[in-house]
Amino acid sequence: MNIPSSSRIGSTGPLEHSPFPRAWLQGLRKLAIISLFALTVGPLITLNLGVNLEKAGHTLLGARMRKAVPFLDALLLRQQWTLFTDISAFNYTTHFEVVMKDGSTVQLHDSAPQNATGWTGLLFYSEPKIRNNLYGYPTGHSRYLEYLIRLNGIQPAEVSKRIIYIRYRNLLPRPDATTAGTHYGPEIRYDLQSY
Repeated sequence: MNIPSSSRIGSTGPLEHSPFPRAWLQGLRKLAIISLFALTVGPLITLNLGVNLEKAGHTLLGARMRKAVPFLDALLLRQQWTLFTDISAFNYTTHFEVVMKDGSTVQLHDSAPQNATGWTGLLFYSEPKIRNNLYGYPTGHSRYLEYLIRLNGIQPAEVSKRIIYIRYRNLLPRPDATTAGTHYGPEIRYDLQSY
């Protein structure tokens, strides 16, 4: 049996016959969204507060806050993700040099460096991206060194020694930094490859 179209015009939908007011249902929806957000982000915030309290010297309170979310270890596959609170800075720079047959040393430079982020570092300068990518790849470093030799207009036959090294500076602990009057330790050179 067909319902006349005139009786369908006045109908506004299922909420017309609902026992709950429309405003109450919207409030319940907002509460559900906020609860979901709190359950998702709350444990991460608690973990971050625990990590930062431990760094500040409040080990007992920090340990309690970190134990408050044990399921997070399984969820994150035992990775310690702390929302940018525990990032090791680039405290090193990679350098390439060659010793010529006449005994002189030449520093090799890339004329078009590709910066890792394009941002100026607050504590350390931003190491070029290609050098960071090659840090743990000795063969790649050697190939990049050969590229730099050609780029700098040096004849490979005139080179007697190739050296790849890093310079780095450690951050001093707070008491040592106060005594020294600087945040940095002395610059240290470490040869990665020499051939």
